[in-house]
Amino acid sequence: MKMPPHDTRYWLATSALGLMMSAPTFAQTAPATTPNPPLAQAQPTPAKPAAKPGEAAPATGTGEAVETVTVTAARPLTKIDRDVYDPKTDPDTPVSSAADALNKAPGVQVDGEGNVTLRGNSNVQVYINGKPSARTEGNFRGMTLQSMPAEDIDTVEVMTNPGAQYGAEGGAGIININLRPGRGLRPNLFVLANAGSFGRYMLALQGGAGKDLGAKGTLSFSGGLNIQHGANRGSTSSSREYIRSSGNTTTTSGGNTRSENDNYGLRGNVEYAPNQKDTFTLEGTYNQSEGRTNSKDYTEDLNAAGLLSERYDGVRNNTNEARQASARLGFNHKGDQEGETFRADLRVTTGETTQNNLADLTYQVTTSRSVVQENVELGEDSSLSLSADYTRPLWNGIFSTGFDLNSRSGLRDASQYDTNRLTGIRTLNARRTNSVVRDQDQREFYVNYQRELSEKWNVQGGLRVEETHVSLNRKVWYNPNPSGNDQAFFETSYINYHPSFAAQYLLSPKSKIRYNYSHRVSRPNIDNLNPAIIYNSERSARQGNPGLKPAETHANELRYEYNDRAKNFLFSAVYFHRVTEGIVVNRTVYIDPNNTPTDTSDDVLLTSVENGGEGVETGMDFQIDKRWGSKFSLNIQSTAKRETQPPRSSTVATVTEQDSVTGRIRARYSVTPRDTLQLTLNAPVRTLNGQGYTERPMTWQGSYSRPLNAKLTLTFTAQGQGKARTFTSNETVRSFTERDNGGTTFMVGLRFNPFGITGRSMGGRGPGGGQGGGQGGGNWGGGGGGNVNPGGGL
Repeated sequence: MKMPPHDTRYWLATSALGLMMSAPTFAQTAPATTPNPPLAQAQPTPAKPAAKPGEAAPATGTGEAVETVTVTAARPLTKIDRDVYDPKTDPDTPVSSAADALNKAPGVQVDGEGNVTLRGNSNVQVYINGKPSARTEGNFRGMTLQSMPAEDIDTVEVMTNPGAQYGAEGGAGIININLRPGRGLRPNLFVLANAGSFGRYMLALQGGAGKDLGAKGTLSFSGGLNIQHGANRGSTSSSREYIRSSGNTTTTSGGNTRSENDNYGLRGNVEYAPNQKDTFTLEGTYNQSEGRTNSKDYTEDLNAAGLLSERYDGVRNNTNEARQASARLGFNHKGDQEGETFRADLRVTTGETTQNNLADLTYQVTTSRSVVQENVELGEDSSLSLSADYTRPLWNGIFSTGFDLNSRSGLRDASQYDTNRLTGIRTLNARRTNSVVRDQDQREFYVNYQRELSEKWNVQGGLRVEETHVSLNRKVWYNPNPSGNDQAFFETSYINYHPSFAAQYLLSPKSKIRYNYSHRVSRPNIDNLNPAIIYNSERSARQGNPGLKPAETHANELRYEYNDRAKNFLFSAVYFHRVTEGIVVNRTVYIDPNNTPTDTSDDVLLTSVENGGEGVETGMDFQIDKRWGSKFSLNIQSTAKRETQPPRSSTVATVTEQDSVTGRIRARYSVTPRDTLQLTLNAPVRTLNGQGYTERPMTWQGSYSRPLNAKLTLTFTAQGQGKARTFTSNETVRSFTERDNGGTTFMVGLRFNPFGITGRSMGGRGPGGGQGGGQGGGNWGGGGGGNVNPGGGL
């Protein structure tokens, strides 16, 4: 196997300590040098005037003049590349996960499996504390979002056009989860206990404490432990038509499932501040997920004449396990100038997944037989990242620069075992066994500059340069055609340049317009690169494409916002136009189940990926946020867009363009100062996939919250969702699948705070500052931002 330069990870690890130790010196601003003044001639000391009646007499007795110094802090610049949602103000937070919190952020939707979309686009990155995290990528994203309590989140930043200081991965944009920092030196403790329908429950413990070390600084500790048990019931129905020259055949299937999952999460944080300028942070996390699904289903095949040709019934027992651990060593330094900072982070993550799908199939028509199949998939992922960011005032603006070094590796093993029902012998199916390893190294560098040109104009521009090297090594695979081009090793390198630009113009103290542009890229992951055929079931398989190229997105947005803080009213409208070159689309064909050219029983649906040309998204976002007094508030968000993709066939009509309208309504009513009701409705989201569409269902959530006393809060939550749908049409197959993911569920929870510390920052409750937002700051809620409004002053 060909690997990246062997010293890459060694260099990253050994240089990190030196970088962080030298950071204070590197980020220190040199004091201004002033020529020594000439010796002054002795001058008579003027007599001090007598104090006027009612005034304090001037200080005397030191022989030195007392000088009055006025310190004026510069206003923080508005962050003009994001919207901010604050989950701390939501009554659902005590019984919610991070997935629930993201579901209320602007334009974001998360389904029951942890799949995230932004404006209906699934090509989105999820960051933690402003940096990419392996905890929220690939198979680990759903586990992390479901196991992280919403109580851990300080704010959620939604960036559809991020600046250059953020990575360019993710064509739809970035969702950044800022975790709540340590709550200071005072001891604090939060205990959460929730229980609900189908035997669901959640237990969480969070706390922290600190110590003042005097001249040696401060030391603080914080951490959390959470345990979640989820359960659900669902059903699936599917109809599939195979298009054949000899006559079309049809397959119908359906079944019922019951699933359970257990999530465990542990997080610890230690912060040491030797002085007011420097902070060292050591953070560790561990997450584990165990899922079990039991189902019964049937499948019926009809021939071209419409007669039953085969039927089999299946009993399935599927288990999924995932474990992930991460560590972060961070250093923050505040320079001598106001606004000058240096930040360095070393992040290490490792994880593994195991999927075991056991199917007991009983055939009834052609031959009465029973087959036991077991599909096992193993995955291992690890990453090592080193980053540094430096920010300082420059030319009446803010200049920032930095770099990111990332080294990642991944392993995928897939095997199938067949068990003879009569003999009980379990044998490996070599045709359906493969193993692949991927290594990816990235080096990234950026510069970014933001400046207020006048009281009305605010501009920002930047450039990010990324160099990527990817290698893929197929260790084990079955080659049905040895003379074909079935390579064992693939390697590619490329450089991308990602400019970004933003400009904001203040129309009036209450209104502004903003333009944003960014260039984004979407790199294929290991599963999309793996050319081996992996069977999901006896009739469904998937395959990657080692020749898949990154898709590049040019994103443009024009935003108008009107914010009347005195009347607690916010309105915004955003026009967006996104063009993606080399868009990644699905390609579905049917193949024979044994991967042999002589087998004519082509009834396995194989889904692969390819670059499909140019895709375009054009539409409008609308948002209204209004509060009437202290009792009622309403937030409405809506997206209307047109999406087009190149057709996959010139002879078969399929869905390659669509007009869609989706949105969210959240209403909140305070029945009394202690009793709060909230209802949230999310409309369905439909996404094109290159040969049809996938529709995520409508969801709703209602909650009631009441603080029983200063230390105990009661919360009741009910939520439900409709049916998810998938439609496919191409030259080989037409299919429609509908999934019911469980209907309505209930949760009741208690939040116990023995110290009575809320941990919320001060702020207003209107659209500018938001409930629990940060304090003041400029015309646009510069402190902390509101529930769905950007922070940063102007």
